[in-house]
Amino acid sequence: MVKVSVIMPVYNAEDFLKDSVDSILNQTIGDVELFCVDDGSDDASLEILNKYAENDSRVNVFSRDHQGAGNARNYALEYATGEYLYFMDADDILDLNAFEVFCSVCEQKDLDFLIFKMINYDIDEDRYYESDYYNMPKLHEAVGDNVFNHKDLGNLIFKMNTSTCSKFYNREFVIGTGARFRENSKFNDNQFFWGVIFCAERIYFLDEFYYTRTRHSKSLTGSNDLSHSDIIGVYNDIIALVEKRGQLDRFKKKLYNQKISLAYRRFGEVDERYKPAYYDIMKEDFSKMPGHEKYGEFMDVAYKENKIRFEDVIISKDYDDFKRLYDVHELGKKPESKKKKKDGGFLNKLKRLLK
Repeated sequence: MVKVSVIMPVYNAEDFLKDSVDSILNQTIGDVELFCVDDGSDDASLEILNKYAENDSRVNVFSRDHQGAGNARNYALEYATGEYLYFMDADDILDLNAFEVFCSVCEQKDLDFLIFKMINYDIDEDRYYESDYYNMPKLHEAVGDNVFNHKDLGNLIFKMNTSTCSKFYNREFVIGTGARFRENSKFNDNQFFWGVIFCAERIYFLDEFYYTRTRHSKSLTGSNDLSHSDIIGVYNDIIALVEKRGQLDRFKKKLYNQKISLAYRRFGEVDERYKPAYYDIMKEDFSKMPGHEKYGEFMDVAYKENKIRFEDVIISKDYDDFKRLYDVHELGKKPESKKKKKDGGFLNKLKRLLK
């Protein structure tokens, strides 16, 4: 059995791909297999991958029409045979001793999966920077050097980053959960995270950086198109999955509020030309939420700001009507005056007399 199986979706990554692949193939543990799924790239990515496969038997290349990273990861998962499983992005870099450390820790502590920190590198500005989302200081404060599971976390479970690139998994554990990535979605790893977190009995947080996230103008998550609206569908799937695991009553308040908050956040981020269509998606979805008529179930757990947001979507007649409410409640603009301007007044009378 191979020690580590690595799955890497690739889409138009020619500028970064060699560094990323090399960071896997040059690990101090050489017993790896790398599955690269070219997701319909129209640059030289596939050519680069094929050259690697010609020279290194550990590299396996698949070429498919563009379907998204989630689809690619699910596809390659069926071929992985390693004791451990790792998901790599094609424009990022993993420290060369990472697998050696990860395997050692996982074996010593008999883990279902390991979590570690990630650092960001902005290639356009040539600078490294940290963020709490990928550092997870509150998680470290809570669990310290102990093995833990979801029962130990409470609402801290929502402070964990969902990126699979910051996790190192026991492959048999993952297969046993049945967890898969959301397909045709920009936010595909959220579903996978929630699919494994409630099944894991032994998790460990390694408070060190082993991964560099390369941020650049071509980054997929930087596009502000209608695909942002998929966050609504993502949270619908998460809520259904949490309910299936028997944890909805425990996390209902947090999940419902996060869904509304993130839906609004993404609405604010999309380009103006996509906002009307985004509103239509919110309107249709919110109208189907539990107790939406007079907002019973949701309103019982909603924070004040999310009650207002939810109601603004529900009561608005169309996008223009909603946008007026959004501008007032989210952007703090003064409401438009409802008073009609009177025809007449001194100046208008004077103008008529001078005609």
